Amino acid sequence: MQNTKILAITAAMLTSLSQAHADLVYDADPVVVQQQPVQVVAQPQVLQAAPQVLQAAPTEQLTRSELIRRERIRKEMQAEDVLSARMESLRLRDEDRRVQELIKADTQGTVVAGIPAQQMIVTSQASPVAVSAAPAQISVSPVTAIGEVAPSEDEFRVAISPRGGIANIALNNQNFGYGNYYPMDVVPYYAFGGNLSGYSGRFAFDLGYTYSLYGISMPSQLSPVFALQNQYSQFRNNALESKQHLFEAGMRFFITPSSSKFRPFAGGGVAYGRSLINYSQGIQSTLAQYGMQMYGLDYLLEQYLASITAGVELKLGNSFSVGFTGKYSFVLNARQTQPVYQFYGTPIQDLDKMAVANSIAQAGFYSFQLGLNLFL
Repeated sequence: MQNTKILAITAAMLTSLSQAHADLVYDADPVVVQQQPVQVVAQPQVLQAAPQVLQAAPTEQLTRSELIRRERIRKEMQAEDVLSARMESLRLRDEDRRVQELIKADTQGTVVAGIPAQQMIVTSQASPVAVSAAPAQISVSPVTAIGEVAPSEDEFRVAISPRGGIANIALNNQNFGYGNYYPMDVVPYYAFGGNLSGYSGRFAFDLGYTYSLYGISMPSQLSPVFALQNQYSQFRNNALESKQHLFEAGMRFFITPSSSKFRPFAGGGVAYGRSLINYSQGIQSTLAQYGMQMYGLDYLLEQYLASITAGVELKLGNSFSVGFTGKYSFVLNARQTQPVYQFYGTPIQDLDKMAVANSIAQAGFYSFQLGLNLFL
């Protein structure tokens, strides 16, 4: 009986211990669960504080060097934009010219540089894609890029060309129209002048002037001069001079295009020559001392000429080039105007100047000159 009571008491105690343990477990879990939401709610507070840190960097905290750097970048972008716009404008003009050439070639059904016009038009339409990719490289050296843009083939350009060299008369020692034979020798002194030229593609149109001076050696037919030649040796050579003023107009054709540096050419033209024949200054001064200054008047020879020319120009830049020109001129027509001398009331002719004029009136002449072309 007592054992039964002990067992009952023991069972009751075990039951109460189980319930107490269960209460402890189930009462502690809600505490843990309630603490987790507190931690989750606290995290947004930390995240919301972050924008305050980012917003705490106003512009007044930028250093002076940083502000200068930003201003420099802004200026560089403006300069690059201006240069890019300039280059694109030049490219647009070049593309317009190419399109016009291709349209003209397509209309005429011709082939340019061995490529059919239809294929060239397709190529030109694709070219803007490649061109538009270049602004970054052009901005590295904008001044050089703009300065080296060559003129187009069809652009008309004007040039002033000073030149100088030597000219000579193709004399055959024949006295035309006078009967007597006068052996004479022509000594070229110099020739200089200039051209005003217009260039368009492979053609050049020239207006020019050349001054040439020649010395002429011959035995005089005038008694006083002949006596001077015998007495003074300095009057034996180059006793007379011919001062030639040549006004020219012509055209040249270049074998290579205007973009080439080496440009050979050939051409022709017409000219008007006005030559003044007279004794040398030494003889004129001596004649004046003896009262014979009337022999110092100029003898006029006028010539109408045609010429052929050939040469080469070497292009040194878009603004200037150097050239060498050889020219031969032949006479189409000539006329003479001689002064009339009065010797004690008797008109006489100047046989020396007449002989020279008759000899060179129908004689051609040639010249070789170097020139500098300055494009305006």
